[in-house]
Amino acid sequence: MWALGLSGCAVLIGPVLGFGPFTVSVWLIATVLAAVALRRAQSGRSAGRGTAVVALVLSGVAFLAMIVGSSDWSVAPGGKGALVVAPEAPREVTVAEWNAIVRDPDSHAGERIVVHGTVRQADANTGTELVLLSAGPVPAASFDHPTTLALRGDVLALSEGDTVHAEIEINGLLAYDTTLGGSDSAVDADLLTLR
Repeated sequence: MWALGLSGCAVLIGPVLGFGPFTVSVWLIATVLAAVALRRAQSGRSAGRGTAVVALVLSGVAFLAMIVGSSDWSVAPGGKGALVVAPEAPREVTVAEWNAIVRDPDSHAGERIVVHGTVRQADANTGTELVLLSAGPVPAASFDHPTTLALRGDVLALSEGDTVHAEIEINGLLAYDTTLGGSDSAVDADLLTLR
């Protein structure tokens, strides 16, 4: 019974602590106790063969959990225990896909795409971390209906009239007040890189 409890404990702490002195000690003790219990059950000196087998299997799982918890690709607190998935690379979108994004930007939040456009407003009203673009999925010369895109991030070097080819991540819809006292909305996005 001790072997089963220690094996279960090793399974739970292995992914969190990796190959630390404590987890290796628990794993070794659990494995030895499980092996002794199995040997005793096979020789007929005690019952509990099934429990001993389960404890040995859990010890194997705990060993694998310690490997996962110690691997280089994990980056939870302390650098151990969690798989990090790289974000998807920005992709070119079709006009139909762009139109779907424009109709409902909130449902496309988190998507990474490539846009082309012209800086329409970069002044004191937009500040140093936001510009408004007339943007679309293809360069402006070949796209008849550009949409207002609020681009956030490292945009200080952009000026009104600049042509932009950018990789962005969509945040959703942004409602804002215009300089003429009205209100408008734009696709809100973070700048990843300028091309």
